[in-house]
Amino acid sequence: MLLILLLSFGPGLLWLWFFYRQDARPEPGSLIGKTFLWGAFFVLPAILLESLYSRYFASLPGLLAFYILNVLGIGLVEESAKLGAVWVAAWRKREFDEPMDGIIYAITAALGFAALENLLYALRFGVGVVPARALITLLAHACFSGIAGEALGRMRFGKATFLSGLAIASVLHGSYNFILASRLPQAWAVLLIIGSYLYLRRLIVRANGSGLRR
Repeated sequence: MLLILLLSFGPGLLWLWFFYRQDARPEPGSLIGKTFLWGAFFVLPAILLESLYSRYFASLPGLLAFYILNVLGIGLVEESAKLGAVWVAAWRKREFDEPMDGIIYAITAALGFAALENLLYALRFGVGVVPARALITLLAHACFSGIAGEALGRMRFGKATFLSGLAIASVLHGSYNFILASRLPQAWAVLLIIGSYLYLRRLIVRANGSGLRR
């Protein structure tokens, strides 16, 4: 069991360290840890909600309906859950004092969310599923939620609405799941993650250089 825990949460913490180092003005470690744990907790309501309609995935009439359900039923639900974790853990804290914080806290919540998902997958399917999820799926979660978090961070200062970022993240997340679940080349999922990371990287550079603080 200890090995499964290490394999499930260890890679998430490594990705968190990778992104944490990109923050020009790092957040308190205690608040980062709290957000990570809340992100893990929010897996539970997401799973509960998804269980209400998961049986319909196998009986949809066509690819378009399947794609839409992936975007709305998985992408929107899970990205909303991760932003919910940010709202509970960090949104009202005085440390959330610049747009970059939206990115970091959203990525942190996403990695907590994905780490617990990894644990649940490992318990159900065995530890063999963990390595690929550790490298690819964790980065995907971080990138999608980081994009949503950038809009959330700007909204903190009246510069945007988080809905635009949530919409983009939901479409990217749903598209990623759609590719993995369909007969499309799996390389498309890798390209989608690379593109998402490059876009997120631009947002990080812009946020770090904005100098906008409370």
